[in-house]
Amino acid sequence: MAGRFSLDVSRFVNKTRLKMNDVVRGAMYDLASNVIRRTPVKTGRARGNWIMTMDNGPSTAQTGVLDKSGEHSLDRVALALEQFDAKRTRSIWLTNCLPYIIMLEYGWSPQSPAGIVRTSLLLFRGVKLHELGVRS
Repeated sequence: MAGRFSLDVSRFVNKTRLKMNDVVRGAMYDLASNVIRRTPVKTGRARGNWIMTMDNGPSTAQTGVLDKSGEHSLDRVALALEQFDAKRTRSIWLTNCLPYIIMLEYGWSPQSPAGIVRTSLLLFRGVKLHELGVRS
């Protein structure tokens, strides 16, 4: 009887871990997608330089990719998220190392006057930006 119970618990744990992987992957993809799509576009350089990494710290690289649509960056995010494992992954990083990304974050572009990451995080938390007087 104990063997069957242990097997049932083991199946439950594995199933829960797989569901947690799916939930985290989906949530992080949605957040990254919002960040990438809120990134102002002139040449596509800013959108093309979002990089997702896990556990080893944030990326310090630049991609050199011009990505006006954001699709290349989202493909890289999806590929990175395939590596996520709730059992082993401790941190997920989304970085952009362009020298002017901070200026874009703090309203340098009229395309995203309220920022990119800050507004994406508010939306992720369920805050309605218009209620804060933020133009999205």
